[in-house]
Amino acid sequence: MVISVVVPTLTGREDLEEQTRVAYKATSSGTEIEWILVKDKGVAGEAWNVGADLASGDFLLLGCDDMVPHSGWLETAVTAAEEGVYPAPRILNTDGGLQNCGTFGGGMTLGELRDGAPVTVSEIPFFPREWWTKDMCLPIHYYSDDWLAFLARDSGLRVEVRRDYCFTHLGGTIGRERVTGRKAMEDRADFLIAVTDRLS
Repeated sequence: MVISVVVPTLTGREDLEEQTRVAYKATSSGTEIEWILVKDKGVAGEAWNVGADLASGDFLLLGCDDMVPHSGWLETAVTAAEEGVYPAPRILNTDGGLQNCGTFGGGMTLGELRDGAPVTVSEIPFFPREWWTKDMCLPIHYYSDDWLAFLARDSGLRVEVRRDYCFTHLGGTIGRERVTGRKAMEDRADFLIAVTDRLS
């Protein structure tokens, strides 16, 4: 089994990316990780498209350069995918406190939820690679994960919390200045137009 991990990053975030890559290797339980680094793309959705289109693994994880996995993430995610579940992670802050445990999308994060709780979005998409189609993600930054989760639900997958699909968010700030409130509103509009088109 091979897991393809697609990681967008930016110049100046090399230390974060290296820390994240090492953590994936240390927690992969001997499973091969195909590490696909996509550097200096304008937005996450564009980077995910580029990397996912290159992937050759059995499963595909669309990650971030500052989300460090905990032991057990791989087994939990694979089991969920085999059950027809698009797993939503539990995410911690660097001090060990909870950042969120599922989301309704659009930045509406949730607190502690039980395993199997239905949610709307997974911030770290994971699914069988065969589900991916070329350039599947909208080329936006905000709402790119909302769009993929919408497609997952539309195709019959269940988006559910898997608590052991767990990550710590390191929260790097380099590059954040590129992502503005105006950009968030523009991306939200593009997301809503795409959803409306898909449903009409």
